[in-house]
Amino acid sequence: MYKLLTNTTAIVRLSDGAFIPTDSANTDYRHYLAWVAEGNAPLPADSPDPAEVWAAYQAQAQAALDATDMVALRCFKAGVAFPDAWGGYVETLRAIVRADSGDPAQSLPAQPDYPAGT
Repeated sequence: MYKLLTNTTAIVRLSDGAFIPTDSANTDYRHYLAWVAEGNAPLPADSPDPAEVWAAYQAQAQAALDATDMVALRCFKAGVAFPDAWGGYVETLRAIVRADSGDPAQSLPAQPDYPAGT
């Protein structure tokens, strides 16, 4: 018996826990294909834990938020006011990072254009 895995093309053989890459040169993968050809079907992949999916989305938002520090520094060095569009972007990212839950299927906010003169 085999099981599909989430976020990978590998398969796990349940009898021994072996991870099998989808590589036609791999003997275990060829055995898996023969098993499927006999009419068998692997167990479906587990649904990802919603909390883990949200945490991954928040990590992306945090990385985008961290990158805004460089824009603020560029503005400071150039004597340019931090644009309102960037302020709104930062606040939206902070709200995502602070939230206990949300919709990780939504796109992160679009990054504004870099401020002129920086």
